[in-house]
Amino acid sequence: MGLMAAAGDDLNTILEGLQGRNGVVASTVISREGMPIASDLPERVDLDILALRTAFMQ
Repeated sequence: MGLMAAAGDDLNTILEGLQGRNGVVASTVISREGMPIASDLPERVDLDILALRTAFMQ
């Protein structure tokens, strides 16, 4: 399932589907202090879950 096809799905569901795979989920600009300053993520995204998923994808 591509991310475009799943655009209406909850982001957490999409991230769970990507577990164990490498790829770009979304683009985010992070400040030096660790705060997101620009992003194409939905407003309701859980940034803690995204950070954990990203750490394991590195």
